[in-house]
Amino acid sequence: MKKLKEFSLSIFHLLTDRFSKLPVRDEEPLTHYIFVDEHINKTTHKAKHQLFKPRKNKGNDLSTFRIINCVESYIWYLSKRYVEPFSKKKTIARADFPLAAAKKAQLKINPDGNPHKRHLNLENWPTDSSACKLISMEIANASNLILKNE
Repeated sequence: MKKLKEFSLSIFHLLTDRFSKLPVRDEEPLTHYIFVDEHINKTTHKAKHQLFKPRKNKGNDLSTFRIINCVESYIWYLSKRYVEPFSKKKTIARADFPLAAAKKAQLKINPDGNPHKRHLNLENWPTDSSACKLISMEIANASNLILKNE
């Protein structure tokens, strides 16, 4: 059964390669993976804004994945295959949000395709920490929390 699932994901990956070369659209959903409970508000069932702060030590950007037309299992596969090896932590949830929320905040959309063709960085965050916090709060407010079922 595991081999069949891996085969299905590899076929889906091949089919989506063509799509990920298309221009990014405002209505596209993005996802940002969650690895620690501290980024989840258990009361509101939402991602906390701290999750969406840019990575100061890695280019002042926020790493996301384009998930339009992806099935649930493939979205989780992207994290397991391309994100967990770098974070050295297991994914416990994810926060899906519209690309429009990032554009509204005037962040630069960079579909860099590294480490995967669906990878996209949100760049050009303000240097002012209050402005960064406001943007991260707006994205968190626009997001939907999806817990990983294992």
